[in-house]
Amino acid sequence: MLGWKKSLAYLQAGSENDWTTTSHMVASEGDILMMYELLKHCPDCWDMINSNGQNALHVAILNDREMLVNALFKFKFCYDRLVDEADNDGNTPLHLLAASIYIRPS
Repeated sequence: MLGWKKSLAYLQAGSENDWTTTSHMVASEGDILMMYELLKHCPDCWDMINSNGQNALHVAILNDREMLVNALFKFKFCYDRLVDEADNDGNTPLHLLAASIYIRPS
């Protein structure tokens, strides 16, 4: 579907006050193969935030998706754009990673 209509990756799903995006759903599920597909077709969709001000890296860490977090840390955009973005509570993915007892980037 992404090859046919890339704009699908940028749609918001949910209600007016509680919504998410495709990259957040992929991060929540920890689907590494789908992450690569999204990166191939829509590399900038990972910059999007959800209704909580979180990017996909926030969501992957909060859902203990260690393999996906490690995969994301292999990409330069993760360091350039994702790790320092604060969510609505002021937490960056690095704050969440430091507080996590499950995930340590390799």
